[in-house]
Amino acid sequence: MSRFKTSSIALDIGARFIKLVELKKEKGGIMLTKVGMKEIPRDLNLDRDKIITQLISQLLSENRIKSRSVNMSVNGQSVFVRFVKLMQVKEDKLKQTMKFEAQNQIPFSLNEVMWDWSLLDKGKNASRKAVIVAIKKNLVEEMVSKLSSLKLSTEFIDVAPISVYNCMAFNEDYNPENMGVILDIGARTTNFIIFNKGNIWIRSFPIAGERIEEAKEQGMDELLSEVERSLEYYFMQQGEDAPKEKKIDRFFLTGGGLMENMEAAFISKFSVKPQ
Repeated sequence: MSRFKTSSIALDIGARFIKLVELKKEKGGIMLTKVGMKEIPRDLNLDRDKIITQLISQLLSENRIKSRSVNMSVNGQSVFVRFVKLMQVKEDKLKQTMKFEAQNQIPFSLNEVMWDWSLLDKGKNASRKAVIVAIKKNLVEEMVSKLSSLKLSTEFIDVAPISVYNCMAFNEDYNPENMGVILDIGARTTNFIIFNKGNIWIRSFPIAGERIEEAKEQGMDELLSEVERSLEYYFMQQGEDAPKEKKIDRFFLTGGGLMENMEAAFISKFSVKPQ
């Protein structure tokens, strides 16, 4: 909330849609005041960058957005997300330790990426968990260049799956003591987010709406199998920190790649009703 001004504009440029929202700070909370969405044509002969710039301009005009500063969301597959466990690190050594971890975890030189980190548990336990996020500088420069052509500046860049989780956490739509899953299904990428007792775990994979449209039942089976593999990998990676009962308490489905038959498929596979 400390970064939030009186109002904020956010843009999400996906594979198929561009979405815009305006949020305003009011007494007692934050209000969603404007929402806009444009579909990106699938014609491969069109100049995609030019079309995206035109569609953003239309969204700003149609929604009467006067602010020239926007926040951006970056797709999960464009970003490197790594989770690390820290052992008894003093506060004054934390930044130095995280830079060391970033150098080990990110498969590129730190000079080639923009990166940041955050503690997942704020307590002073013997071991603490943190998340490191990095994106190639050239991808950020491309996004900033698109916006600069419209005389827009970028105030904040966030990772799409973390933004989805933060939105849910801010609205207190879940019990933090239970294990929950968010499946954010886009056109070409699905973001898989697990949250459990204040910790989160993220994985993105390229099985999403377009693949299911193309392959029908086989595509849906591929998505379910990838979710199942992700769950198994999460429990294996967590080791002794994994929940005693390996089951999902809450399952949230979201994203532009959602289809009508998905809810029944997830109930059959995981014995939990998606929300």
